[in-house]
Amino acid sequence: MKIQYKASIIMISLGIVVILSTTFVFSYLNKRTSLQEELRNIKNLSYETAHHLDLHLNTNIEVSRAFAEAPVIKEALTTSNNEFESISKPERLKKIETLNKQWMETDNTSDPFIQKRLDNPSADFLKSQQIISPGQYGEIFLTNKFGLMISSTGKLTTLAHSHKYWWKSCYYNGKGRIFLDDRGFDDSVNGYVLGIVVPIYDNNEIIGIIKNNINLEEVLYKMIYNFDTNYKTKIQIVRSNGLVIAEKGKEPLSTSLDEIIIPIIGVNTTGSEIIEIQNTKTLLAWSPVQISLNSDLHGFGGSNVSIDHSLGNVNESWHIVLSLDENIAFADVNRTTRLIMITEILFTIISSVFALLMGKWFSKPIINLANLADKIGKGNLDLKANIKMKDEIGILSASINKMTNNLKRTMASRDELSKEIKLRKEAEKIAHLGSWELDLINNKLQWSDEIYNIYELNPEDVNPAYELFLQHIHPEDREFVNESYTNFVESKTPYDIVHRIILKDGTIKIINERCKTIYSDNGSSIRSVGTVQDITKQKQMEDELARQLKEKEIILQETHHRMKNNFASIGSLLQLQSSSLTNPEAISAVQDAYGRVNSMSKLYENMLLDSNYKESSVKDYMGKLIDDISNLFLNKKNIVIEQNINDFNLNSKDLVALGIILNELLTNIMKYAFAGRDSGLIDIMIEKNVNDITLTIQDNGIGLPEGFNINTQTGFGLQLINMLTEQLRGNFKIESKNGTLSTLEFPI
Repeated sequence: MKIQYKASIIMISLGIVVILSTTFVFSYLNKRTSLQEELRNIKNLSYETAHHLDLHLNTNIEVSRAFAEAPVIKEALTTSNNEFESISKPERLKKIETLNKQWMETDNTSDPFIQKRLDNPSADFLKSQQIISPGQYGEIFLTNKFGLMISSTGKLTTLAHSHKYWWKSCYYNGKGRIFLDDRGFDDSVNGYVLGIVVPIYDNNEIIGIIKNNINLEEVLYKMIYNFDTNYKTKIQIVRSNGLVIAEKGKEPLSTSLDEIIIPIIGVNTTGSEIIEIQNTKTLLAWSPVQISLNSDLHGFGGSNVSIDHSLGNVNESWHIVLSLDENIAFADVNRTTRLIMITEILFTIISSVFALLMGKWFSKPIINLANLADKIGKGNLDLKANIKMKDEIGILSASINKMTNNLKRTMASRDELSKEIKLRKEAEKIAHLGSWELDLINNKLQWSDEIYNIYELNPEDVNPAYELFLQHIHPEDREFVNESYTNFVESKTPYDIVHRIILKDGTIKIINERCKTIYSDNGSSIRSVGTVQDITKQKQMEDELARQLKEKEIILQETHHRMKNNFASIGSLLQLQSSSLTNPEAISAVQDAYGRVNSMSKLYENMLLDSNYKESSVKDYMGKLIDDISNLFLNKKNIVIEQNINDFNLNSKDLVALGIILNELLTNIMKYAFAGRDSGLIDIMIEKNVNDITLTIQDNGIGLPEGFNINTQTGFGLQLINMLTEQLRGNFKIESKNGTLSTLEFPI
C-alpha cells in the first residue's frame, strides 16, 4: 500500500479513536463535575436564601421591639395594669369577661366603649406606624399583663386574649419570649400574614404584650421571583409538613411538596442529595429558616383555623427547598459535547484529505531515494542523490550521500569519534552530570568519569559496585534510596529522587538521581541506566533565597504593626484630648478628627490581615467602620443602622476616600439628624455596578435646613467630601427626602 493512502487511513483511524475517547471522557467527567457543582451551588443558595429570610424576619422583630419601647406604650400599660391589679383575681376575671362580652356584642365602631381602645395616645402611635409603612402591617394591638387589649389600630373580634395560643406562647409562663404567629392567609390584610408577638418588660417583669401582624406575601414572592430571574432552579418556601407557602405562579398554601421530599427536609439541617421524582432524577437542596425552629428565645407556630385567618401553622418550621431537573443541569454539558464531536469530525475529515494530498507530494522524492538506495546497494557507489531540500528528505538525501562516502572509506574516522567522546565528557563536567549503568544479571556497575569526580574518588582505587554506592549515601537517606530503587525496579515506575551523600572527608553533597530500567520480553529486569547530578550549589542558592524572602516578610509585618500602633496612639490621644475639653465645638472637632483617623486605621488593619495589600473588602471595612462610629454616640443607642453593602474588593486609595466620606456623613447624621428624638433609622447601601460604585445614605431625621445649598457651605466636613469626590472622579449630592438622602457615585 502506498504511503499516501497509509497516511489517510492512519489519520481517519486516529481521528475516530480520538473522537470516541475524548467525547466519552469529557462527557463523563464534565457530567460528574457539573452534578457535584450544581448540588453544591443549590445547597449554598438554599442556605443563603434561608439566611436572607431569617434576616428579614429578625429586622421586623427589632422594629416591633422598638414599638414596644415607646414611652407612650409603657405609660398606657402601667395605667391599665394598676387599674386591674387594684381588684381581686376573681373580680378581675369577671370584669375582663364582662368587658369582652360587651366588646363582642358591640358592632358600632363609633361607640364610646369601642373608641376608648381605638382612639387613645397608644393607639394613635400604633396607627402612625401603619401610615409610615403603608401595606406592610395588618392590625397592631396592645394587651396588658392580664391579656386585655387596651389599644388597637382597628376593632378586633375579641377584647380578651390571654387564652389564645400566641399570647400564652409569648408570655411563656412569665419568662417571656418572641413568638412568631404563622397565621396563613389573613382577612385583615388580604394576604399571607405573620404575627410578631413581643413581650414588654419593666424591671424584668412582663407588663404587657404587643402583636404586630405583618403582610409577608409581597416580600416572599419578591424573593421567589428575584431568585427565579437569576437562576434556573425552582425555589419554594415550605412548611415542614410539605405545604408550599410561596412558589412562582402558585397561590400561597395551594400546593404541597412531593411526599418523597417531606421526610428529607424534616431533619432541620441544610443538605442536598439526588432523588427520583416520577421517574426523573432531581437535584434537591434544602435549608431551614432558623428562626422558625422553636427555642427559649423564639416561639414559632400557630393555629390551623381561627376567626380571621385560615391554613395557619401547627408547630411546623419553615424551609427553603430548591430543586433542579438533572436534564436541565446537564443541558450545557450535552451541548458542549455535541459541539466538540462535530468539531473533531470536521477536523478529522480535513486532516485525512490533507494527509492524502501531502502524502502524494512527499512520497515522490522518497521513491526516488529508494530507487537510488537500491542501485547503491547493488554496488554502484559512484551515484549521488541530487535532492536539495531543507527538511528530513533533504537530510535523508545527504545521509545517503554520506553513507556512500563512508562505504568508500570502509570505516568512520577515529578522530571524529574521539572528538565526540571528549565533547560529551566536557558537557558532563560542566553540568556536574554523570551517567551509570548497572547489569542486574551479573551485578556489574559502570560509572562515567564525572561520577568519580562527584564522589571525589580515584577510578584506579575503587571498583564500582551497588554496595559502594550505598556506603556513600547519608545514613539518614540510605534506607529511602535503597527502597526507592527496589520499588522502582519492581513496579516499573519512574525513578527521580534527591538525596545526600557523604565524602571521605565528611563533606555532604546533595545530588539528583534519575534512572530507568530495561526489561526482557518476559518482564524480568535486565539492566538499569541512569544519571547522577550534583545540585549542592543550586540547593544552597534556593535555601538562601528562601531565607532572604522570610526576612523581608518579617520586616514588612513589623512595619505594618508599627503603623497600626501609630494609628492607635493618634486615636487614643484624640480621645484623651476630647475628654479634657469643655467647649462643645472643640469636642466635636476632635471627635471628627478621631473618626477620620479611625476610618484610615480600619482600612490599614484590613490590609494587615489580608495578604493582598493593594485592595481590601468593602463590606468588612465599612461594617467595622460603621460599628465604631455608632459606638461613639452612646446616647443614640436607639438609632437603628441598616447595612446593605455588596461584598467586593476596592483598591486601598479609593477605599480610604470612601471611608472618610462615609465617616463625615454618618457622624453628621448622628449629631444633627435626630435632634430631640430618641430613635431613628439610617439605611446605608454600597452597591457595585458594571461601571461604577454607588454609596447611598438615607435617614428619617429632620432633614436639611431650609434654603440649604451645598455649593455655599464653608464647613470643613463638606469641603473634605467635595475634595475626596473630585479625587474619586465622582458626583455627590445631598437632598431632603423623607429625612436626608446623600448619594455618591464614582467610576470603577
